[in-house]
Amino acid sequence: MNRQGFVLSVVGAILMCTSVVLGGLSSGYGMGGIPILLRIGVGFVVLGIATSLWPPLFVRRGITNAILSAIIIFLVGISLLYYDLVLQSSKYGPTFRLLPAISTQFKLLLITLPIPAGYIAGVFLSVKQYSYAVFVFIATPVTAAIGGITISLAQGSAPGFTETFFLLSTFFVTLFALFPLAVIGWFDMTN
Repeated sequence: MNRQGFVLSVVGAILMCTSVVLGGLSSGYGMGGIPILLRIGVGFVVLGIATSLWPPLFVRRGITNAILSAIIIFLVGISLLYYDLVLQSSKYGPTFRLLPAISTQFKLLLITLPIPAGYIAGVFLSVKQYSYAVFVFIATPVTAAIGGITISLAQGSAPGFTETFFLLSTFFVTLFALFPLAVIGWFDMTN
């Protein structure tokens, strides 16, 4: 395992364990800080493993790794939702409905999209394409927040709370996205 993959995986595992200790398995499918932290950890672990298996020596491979992490983040969210609402359901608990489940997981994916974007920006930094790195790192959180707000408002969410939640959540996830950007952008790829 290379150094970049190891660092991303270890930090991701720590974030995932922290989220699980704080109740991430029983609330990991919902909207909030703990589910977002769980998804950040999953994203870091997937990016770490993908970096070890397929080092992002080329931009295309880095983008493929980032897309893989986004897909797995979405699938983990659906799995947690299924686990909690179907396998561990109580008689009086909420019922599992497929379309709201997919919608919620898609909104959470939009919130955590800066993590793969930070990775891609790091790949662009490592190949000295600075303008692309800046564009990806700035444009992705903005479009992700706008997309999440638009979807939530179209579903009837409260305007002030929804906008604040998505803007703050995306901002804090973008701060976490600086980590893969730094690891991939500045660590030596050959080790």
